[in-house]
Amino acid sequence: MTIANCAKPEHLAASLLHLPLFHTCAQIRTEALSYLCANIPLRILGLQTANVFFYCAGSAITEVKSLILVQAGMGISWDRVRKFFEALEMMPRLVELRLEGVEKGGEHAEFIRGLETLRERGVNVQVRSAQRLGL
Repeated sequence: MTIANCAKPEHLAASLLHLPLFHTCAQIRTEALSYLCANIPLRILGLQTANVFFYCAGSAITEVKSLILVQAGMGISWDRVRKFFEALEMMPRLVELRLEGVEKGGEHAEFIRGLETLRERGVNVQVRSAQRLGL
């Protein structure tokens, strides 16, 4: 499941959560989000979109097992990075995190170093540079 271009919660709600299933009741919405997070790898385009999704998904993010973050060619906001790492700490079932489209040096180097705590937790962390992806 790819989640893209969501700067505000209402953008996410208008796209991903617009399905009739999510309008049935709060309990079904929560259970459906938990199921999606647990069983479908999430591919999120950008830190801002990731943070909006995590905010909207609420406690369902504790079920995330596989996450791909595409951060190609974007400057890093350290406030967004902090929020992203806080959300990752709330994902005890996370087994795989793949970063795509990041540079291994410069401003991304500190971000990549921050992923060491995930490796220590046993998370398989992979980093694919923008050059390797042909971006």
